Amino acid sequence: MIIKDNYYEAINIIINKTEKLPEYLKPTSILWSGSINSPGISDIDLLIGFEDEFMFANEFLFEFKNITDEIENNHIFFFHKPAILPISSLTKLSKFTLNDFSKTEIIYGKNIFNQTHNQISNDQILINSMEFIHSRIINFLINIHKKNINLSKLLIEGHSFIHSLSSLKTIGAKIEKTEFENFNTIENYRKKIVNDEKVEISNSKVEELYKGICIEFYYLLHNLYQEFQKKVAAHYNKNINFHEYDESILLNNLAKNKLTNLSLNFKNNIFVIEGFSWELKCLFDNYFEDKNEYSTIFINKDFLNSITEKKIFLNNLYKFNFMNFGNSYGRSGIKPMISGKNLDRLIKTKF
Repeated sequence: MIIKDNYYEAINIIINKTEKLPEYLKPTSILWSGSINSPGISDIDLLIGFEDEFMFANEFLFEFKNITDEIENNHIFFFHKPAILPISSLTKLSKFTLNDFSKTEIIYGKNIFNQTHNQISNDQILINSMEFIHSRIINFLINIHKKNINLSKLLIEGHSFIHSLSSLKTIGAKIEKTEFENFNTIENYRKKIVNDEKVEISNSKVEELYKGICIEFYYLLHNLYQEFQKKVAAHYNKNINFHEYDESILLNNLAKNKLTNLSLNFKNNIFVIEGFSWELKCLFDNYFEDKNEYSTIFINKDFLNSITEKKIFLNNLYKFNFMNFGNSYGRSGIKPMISGKNLDRLIKTKF
């Protein structure tokens, strides 16, 4: 049975081994984000900051993997790679992500915060949620199609629903977690595992829960669109009806007047997804397109300023990521309404 102390033991190994790395590979600061609410399921989220001129992130990740490979239960503790950011972005991260920085612990290196953390604004919560929920639904739909699903992933990815739900409630949505059957089923399974109870679920049940939590995220998205429409009266782009999210993902029929059910079709190596709306195209255009390519009528001008502020934050990340990973995405965990090679080509063209 995994207990909280095992997590702290893993963190101590990370600290001690990192101190033995060559000087040029040592991070400026490592932050431990999140909490251990479900020992045996919870993973360890690390935010690792380097100086903006750093160029050896891939080499660091190689050494980091060698360190974590020696740690017992590493497949649980380090479910995904750590986030790697330039220090200039890490110091501003609290303004753009939902991480509760009051609960973030600096476990290695410098204290990079010279003042109280800037809390994320309601506008940035809306923007962040737009990015995350679209990305999560797309990921669910494709993984369900590919049968790339399992209970361990479900218990982590499904749990992220609570953060999106809390975000929407913060910005005004009137919804409660008791309304969501699939989310609560996933949470009950998590509690059983924490209590060292045996959990056996068939593959068909796992798939059913994946489909269910995907629809519940989609319900949150409907609420999110309503909040977005309080900020934006109208948006126009001659290509508003579709959006190339990735080189293999096309989002279609965005301009229809009424949202319908989600659907995914796979043809000619392209995933075509329907069920999303023009709001995602609006955010994308204001991030990346030239102003003569689109027109947005903002009800709230402060919202435009928030989008611009996020755009500047992203541009700094893209520069660091290209230097270190040869791509725009890197290890920042941010998907600004576009991903993969499409994002790379766009950044090279625009910036």
